[in-house]
Order: sequence, then C-alpha cells, then structure tokens
Amino acid sequence: MTAQTLLSVVVDVRETVPRVRVSPHDLEAVCARAEEVLSAYEFARCTRMVQAPARMLRTAAHVLKRDALAAALGLPPRDVPLVEPSDRPALAAPHAALRVSLSHTHGAVAIAFALTPVGVDIETLGRSNDTAAIARRYFAPGEVDAMRDDPEGVRFARLWTAKEALKKAADINLFEALARPMPHDMRETFEAR
Repeated sequence: MTAQTLLSVVVDVRETVPRVRVSPHDLEAVCARAEEVLSAYEFARCTRMVQAPARMLRTAAHVLKRDALAAALGLPPRDVPLVEPSDRPALAAPHAALRVSLSHTHGAVAIAFALTPVGVDIETLGRSNDTAAIARRYFAPGEVDAMRDDPEGVRFARLWTAKEALKKAADINLFEALARPMPHDMRETFEAR
C-alpha cells in the first residue's frame, strides 16, 4: 500500500510579513501520533467520525494544528493550551491573544494564526458539479455575473474560500458571510494545483 501524502499550509501572521510553511506529511504517520498529541476531548471528537477518510483527515488536521502552535509557542504539542469544548480553535491563557483558524479538505490542511482575528479556508477544486446554482442562491448578483466564464469553478472556489475565511475571522455565520459581497479586486494569495 502506498502512503497517502497530506499537504499542510501554516500561515503565521504575527509579524508584518506573514510567514508561510508548506510541508508534505504521511497521513497515517500523523494519525498514529493522535493519542499522544491530542487531548482526550479532541481525540474523541476526531475518532467518532464514521467514515475512515474523513476521520483520518480530521485527526491529522488537529495533530498538525497542535504541531504548528507548539512550534510557534515553544511548547510540546500536547501542552498547547486549547480551550475545550470549542467548535473553533482557541487558546487559553497565557496565549489567549493568539487567534487560530483551521481548515481541511481532501489531501490538505491549512492552519493560520495571528494576534488579530484570522480566518483560513482551503477547498479542493471540482467538489461541486453545480457551482453556478450555488452561486445564484448565495452570492451577490455581481459575483454571479463574474462566474459566467468559469467552467472549472476556479473563481467560485476563490470566492467561496474567501467567504469561509471571512466567516471564521469575523465570527459570523456562513449565510451572513455568503451574503456579503467581496471586493472586486480580490486576489488569491496562494494557489496550488
């Protein structure tokens, strides 16, 4: 059996110039560390997922989140003081000022942290066959018009991930984020193919 590679993108925005680290990982090797790295709460939340691929991806995302925060804080991964229970990553004192955002999709994990609100989202292109219908339902009319010549769904994915990241950074619900028009001059920061 071939090892499945998982790509992690860690964005550290604590300084004026963000630092980005992209690393490949062996998915099974990362998951094998879960019991030693994750809290009992995190481990239980990850392992209760029924489908194995989703369970492994979520588990790996939380292990890599702890690894990234541990490196930034100078702590062992198990000692990163995460607030629990919580639907979104949050640090306890004395590191509560550091904001964290986590996203994962097939084959990739994104982690961002900053001293101001931060949001990150990562998606796999081609996950939805009907991006036009989704855009018509949730996006502003100008955003829908901009997607007319987007057969591969690239513009849709950029806009969707920007809105998901906004949701996380602004701590609003997804429907509120989807309803907010994004700037027309929005540029992608990172793109991987």
